[in-house]
Amino acid sequence: MSFWPFITNFGDAAVMLPCALLIGLWLALGSGLRALLLWFGLFALACLLTAATKIAFFGWGIGSRELDFTGFSGHSMQAASVLPVLAWLLFGQGRLRPLAPWLGVGAAVLVAYSRVRLGYHSPSEAITGTLLGLVVAALCLRLLPAQVLLPRRQTLVLVASLLLPLVLLHGRRAPTHDLMQDLGTLAAGSDRPYTRADLHARTSSPIN
Repeated sequence: MSFWPFITNFGDAAVMLPCALLIGLWLALGSGLRALLLWFGLFALACLLTAATKIAFFGWGIGSRELDFTGFSGHSMQAASVLPVLAWLLFGQGRLRPLAPWLGVGAAVLVAYSRVRLGYHSPSEAITGTLLGLVVAALCLRLLPAQVLLPRRQTLVLVASLLLPLVLLHGRRAPTHDLMQDLGTLAAGSDRPYTRADLHARTSSPIN
């Protein structure tokens, strides 16, 4: 597998959603129910906003021809939400604490760039998806306790559990794109989903 496909696969829901669940478990064990609800609430909201933009485009063609925008990049949003918080949990208790979230940000930016490089998304979609995810991560890191401490055994179990999504599920493709297409066409009562070619075939777009 070449470099950019290898990088982009880390942003797939098959990898990021299990990581998000492990983050929630880590926060619940280390900081309690409030931290769990904060993380899942913000992450779920970002997922819903991303899905809404995709459904709106696939169903009704709502997007921007001028910006080449058909919806937030899901890979970019998920990576930017999950990876900074995950890096903070993994490396934020020692000397790397000030830099830990930035390691996650850097990895998320690579995922977003890979989406553009491979032609899956336009720059506007990758950038807005990344910004949405970074808002989630920043709010969580701002509102969570300064430290999330667990007994050594629990920490080792959670770190080992990350091998499942990050290694064993890497390269799998979650059917989220097809699901959004089906939901959009079903909601709009269309025969087929709108495509990027349809967007650029117009003389104007619903969103300027």
